Amino acid sequence: MLQYTEVRTAVPTGALRAPSHNINAFVIESVLDELAHLARVDQVALRLSYLGEAANFPYEGDNPAPYKPERLKHVLKLAAERSGWGTPLPRGRARGIAAHYTFGSYAAEVAEVSVDAQKRIRVHRVVAAIDVGLPVNPLNLEAQTQGGIIDGLSAAMFGEITIARGRTVQSTFEDYPLLRNRDAPEIEIHIVPSREHPTGFGEIALPPIAPAVANAIFAATGTRVRRLPFVASGFSV
Repeated sequence: MLQYTEVRTAVPTGALRAPSHNINAFVIESVLDELAHLARVDQVALRLSYLGEAANFPYEGDNPAPYKPERLKHVLKLAAERSGWGTPLPRGRARGIAAHYTFGSYAAEVAEVSVDAQKRIRVHRVVAAIDVGLPVNPLNLEAQTQGGIIDGLSAAMFGEITIARGRTVQSTFEDYPLLRNRDAPEIEIHIVPSREHPTGFGEIALPPIAPAVANAIFAATGTRVRRLPFVASGFSV
């Protein structure tokens, strides 16, 4: 059973891209990575083993694009394959992977990361595999994926709003930074060809990126990140 309590506040709030999915993906995909390391099994293999089959998720509603685990497994395998998962990397680099189903669409991302002795994070490369059903506008899908990954990296690295005396402490991009061009990774995108009902992609690329990077940080350093943003855990860019 899952329960939550809504916290009412007088502090004005605004929109957040892929709101609850960001939280859920970070927790679920980080825990799965931790379980894989504890069990000494491959992170991709563990995910593929638990996702199940379509028969495990019977659906009788009218949603034209209900959850299909085989589609999530497909993007997971595609991202792993195209990223070179399991192959050697330059010294000091490591990979992390995460996948998530959001608003009818599917995304898996592999982040290639290094962390230096001063705990400075560098995300060198992100490989994304996406399934939105019929890809009506591939160029827009690529742009949404790039923008979502950069947006998600900014939030994962720095995105913290603090409240003091009923007001936000942060006021401009000087104290609420976004990822700079010089820190942006190479992004490689693979779109699954499909005849499924098209489901859109405005928010889908965000949820997997934070856990993918966090899992890569663990692989590189042995330090498990359990709190966002990364700067709150002592890391920097």
